[in-house]
Amino acid sequence: MLGLPLSLLGPVVGPFANLLKKWDYRPTTSWFSDFITVNWNARDAELEQKVLGDVGSYGLQLSRVLDAVELLLADKELAALTPEQQRTVVRLQDLAQQARDSVARHRVI
Repeated sequence: MLGLPLSLLGPVVGPFANLLKKWDYRPTTSWFSDFITVNWNARDAELEQKVLGDVGSYGLQLSRVLDAVELLLADKELAALTPEQQRTVVRLQDLAQQARDSVARHRVI
């Protein structure tokens, strides 16, 4: 290792000790695939890879959901909603716009 006594590494390792005991940080990958999962439920890596291959990226899936929700909200009068519902709609619209902006910035590069 670094040749340092473990007692000196305690302040560095200490805060992460419990996290590393519970978190599955082992990537699921192979030489012929660029799919890597780092999450709490790595046993579903094969299923995630299948869905991503068949359906599309998480970004594509999220964009389709956001488009559908925006379509459903298009006929809603914002003033007719409660303040909490209005905040929810505005946050969703902001999220959708941020996603579109991010895609547009990426495609320009």
